[in-house]
Amino acid sequence: MARSQLDLDTLKGAFVRQRYAESNVFGRADIEAWLDQQVVSGPATDEDWLYWRDTIVPHCTEFFTVPPSEYSGFLATHATSFRSIPSVNTFGFDYPLVLRNHVTFLRLGIRAYPMCRTSALIIVLSNPPSSKIVSCTGPDQLKYSDTVTAQDVLDAVLKSWRATNGNPLSKQILCELANQAVAQARSAAEADFDSAVAVSADGTEIICADLVMVWTGNGWVRYKPEAFRESKIVLDACLREATTLDCGQFRTQLPHFTAPNGNGFVFTRDVLHLRINRIVWQILIKTTDGKKVLLTTSEFYPDPLPEGGIPIT
Repeated sequence: MARSQLDLDTLKGAFVRQRYAESNVFGRADIEAWLDQQVVSGPATDEDWLYWRDTIVPHCTEFFTVPPSEYSGFLATHATSFRSIPSVNTFGFDYPLVLRNHVTFLRLGIRAYPMCRTSALIIVLSNPPSSKIVSCTGPDQLKYSDTVTAQDVLDAVLKSWRATNGNPLSKQILCELANQAVAQARSAAEADFDSAVAVSADGTEIICADLVMVWTGNGWVRYKPEAFRESKIVLDACLREATTLDCGQFRTQLPHFTAPNGNGFVFTRDVLHLRINRIVWQILIKTTDGKKVLLTTSEFYPDPLPEGGIPIT
């Protein structure tokens, strides 16, 4: 018996949240709700601040379009220099030598912006307008570097936001950039879901394939993957995977399965006799040239089947 049409909106939402939770994305499924709270009231805990520093700010750099020649002006608008930032770095660093000499900096018209990742500072010279990073490597030394990165600038903005008298524009720009990063991750996840041919019952897993073969009980029907954009096959929790070189477990070898020709994949009758003793299954065939073919029985396909199928006779 075929499955009823799945609630794709619900499953897509679950897949998006699963993508958010991946460690190389945001590491948390609730990133949208969390960011909404940040926009309203700001970080509530030290863990929130560290999450901004370690996860959100690196994602924001992709959307930070200010050119290096304009970093000085951007910092003047969106960050707070040592003129008003408290002397203690709330991320755990201090600046012993620079703090000792910051009055001299101010007298010379130099602005110093602390960052939240390290004890480094962005030093902006007033005349001529240029910028340098100054790292405090010891109590009596400064090490200069001419390189200032986008993440350095955003770190300084984040440090300014956390300061008790921080610049309100710091919060605004970081939240805007973070929302762009989340929107991009959502769009990518939704596109992956839409291109999939099968989805797990809880929406957290998908399968993409270059071709789908459905056993209807009366024969095989061949589909292009686009046919399942609006209706998905239910992914079997016991999905079996096979290659053209390892199919003995299915009693039938697949030497006749070939790479796609100019008109698509080529099948022979021998390939299509894999349904053994009426056992319900799914098989994902991975070809030697990197293509994927999903074979599934009627237990897993949506009811009714999508249009565009080609019966194999």
